[in-house]
This record gives sequence, structure tokens and C-alpha cells, in this order.
Amino acid sequence: MLTIVTTAKPFLGNNAILQRDAIKSWLLLRPACEVILFGNEEGTADIAAKLGIKHVPVIEYNEYGSTLLDSLLGNAQKIAGHELLCYIHSDIILMSDFLPALQRIKKNRFLVVGQRTDLDLNGPVNFDDAQWESKLCANAAMHGKLHSQGGISYFVFPRGLYDDIPPFAI
Repeated sequence: MLTIVTTAKPFLGNNAILQRDAIKSWLLLRPACEVILFGNEEGTADIAAKLGIKHVPVIEYNEYGSTLLDSLLGNAQKIAGHELLCYIHSDIILMSDFLPALQRIKKNRFLVVGQRTDLDLNGPVNFDDAQWESKLCANAAMHGKLHSQGGISYFVFPRGLYDDIPPFAI
């Protein structure tokens, strides 16, 4: 149904935990999603291999080392196994209500954008706990803070919507 596309920071320290947990949450979505991790930051190839996701190490960057969105989305649209794509920040955990929300869209051309709730986690999410999602939602409701409206954390679109993107740095 959905190909999830991201690029990551180096998998070091707390960033490694946050990004690994986010990717694990995406892999738990049903129906199953394809995940493509772009870039060559430290630990990227290793985590892709461990989690069994696609890794595309070659990507274009600007002179400041920022990923160019046109390169990422252009390549993603060529190799994605699904017609629906989601670009998402690599530390965003998705819950089981994400795909049902997308399935309610009945348009051929659309763009869905999402805003995140910021939450400091004290360690990795225990995905072996059957209640991980309800516990995380309760924690976010009590201690989380909705990020500003300018902080778009993901966007979902059908393949072909973005065929001619100007060079834009993420």
C-alpha cells in the first residue's frame, strides 16, 4: 500500500535509538509497508541490513551537506514498490491509525501533511510489549507538546505528483 522514504542522521547515541524505534514502528504497520532508507550516514547501511529494509546510499547533497529533496523523491518514485509514497523524518514513530487514515482518501491527486507531537523518551520503545502503542499515546497525551504548524514531519502523495521538483534542501 505505502512506500515510506527517509534519510537519517548518523546512527549514534540517542539518534540511533530514536531512528531505530521510528523505523521499527513503520515495519509494524499493517498492511506491511516498504521502507527505503537513503543516504550514507554512519550506521545507515548496518541498520538497513539488520531491519531488512532497502538502503540507497547514493543521494545528492547541496554544498552544506543537506539532502536534496528532488534527488531523494525522484529516486524514490523510480524504485518504490507502491503507488503511494510517504516522506517522513527518520525519528517519527507512526501508530496503527496512520494507514487507516490514508485509506479514507478517495482522490487521485492529493498531498497529506502531518505535524508531530514532541516527546522526550527515556529509552527505546519496548515493541515486544503488546501495550507499547497505548502506553506511548498516553505518555504523549500527558507529557508531549504539539510542534508548531511549520514543523511538517511527513507528507504522503501518489507517485507522479512530484515529477519536477526544484533543488530543495531538507
